[in-house]
Amino acid sequence: MSYVDDLRENEYVREKVLENGISSFNFTNKAFWKGIWDDQTIHARGLFVKDGEVYARSYDKFFAVDERPETKLNTLVETLEYPVYCYRKENGFLGILSCHEGHPFFATKSTNMGEFAENFKRIFYENVEEDKREYLFNILETENCSAVFEVIDPINDPHIVEYNWNPYIVLLDLIKNDFTYQHLDYSYMKEIAVACSIDYKSLKGIILDKEDFNLWYNKALEEKHIEGYVCEDSKGFMFKIKNNWYKYWKRMRSVVQAIASERLSIEDIEKRYRLNENDKDLFDFMLDYVPEYIDKNLRVPDIITVRKKFLNKN
Repeated sequence: MSYVDDLRENEYVREKVLENGISSFNFTNKAFWKGIWDDQTIHARGLFVKDGEVYARSYDKFFAVDERPETKLNTLVETLEYPVYCYRKENGFLGILSCHEGHPFFATKSTNMGEFAENFKRIFYENVEEDKREYLFNILETENCSAVFEVIDPINDPHIVEYNWNPYIVLLDLIKNDFTYQHLDYSYMKEIAVACSIDYKSLKGIILDKEDFNLWYNKALEEKHIEGYVCEDSKGFMFKIKNNWYKYWKRMRSVVQAIASERLSIEDIEKRYRLNENDKDLFDFMLDYVPEYIDKNLRVPDIITVRKKFLNKN
């Protein structure tokens, strides 16, 4: 059997058939919640295939510190190959771009159609001039690779981190269109981004040894107003660091959504989202503030709006 057949045989991988003979493969929600990570589910993340070949792709699935046995903090410190390179993790959605026979292919994790793929394409064209677009398309076709972006859209798709400017894209990596993950060199990716006047992922730290890792990690946990970092060691092993500020406000976003859904009692919300005395003022504020939107048939406020209103109130 081919690798595509293996993907199709895996019950934890979902195939979505698109136009022009293209299929996308992504791990299922069941795989995510049950932690079913094998050779297929790890690779099935923003993977697009046509005629048995990779048409466009993103990263393999990688994990946060303490999320998996291999990313337990004590294990990481001992098994990483130093130096480790740490890049700021932007807080948007994934955009994937490849080019074949002069035709660009814009996609998100699972499709090249729909609102998010269209928004990615629109933001790309708004931010990249025509001659620079053609230059990038040619690079992608010549190198047979995909450009992977973080798409920042504070207007239509606010997340946890606040961005105070118009929608834009950040080039994260140039990844070979192959079932085996391989990205092009960071310095080359940076050179392409500069030539196209595109923002690129920012190298924020280089960890030299085990002692340096512990110092860097503890400092990263306490940072605020960013999501965290994506780190890669010298043999290509990748993992994520998400700081306490981000994890807290992501949890509070779920609280807002739970209040808005009106499916859970106050007691059930407190239990499910581990709310305690330190959260009381914010939770009480949410209980007053969020239903106002529901009563007026308005869209549920995003967590950035809720946070700003709460902090300004105090």
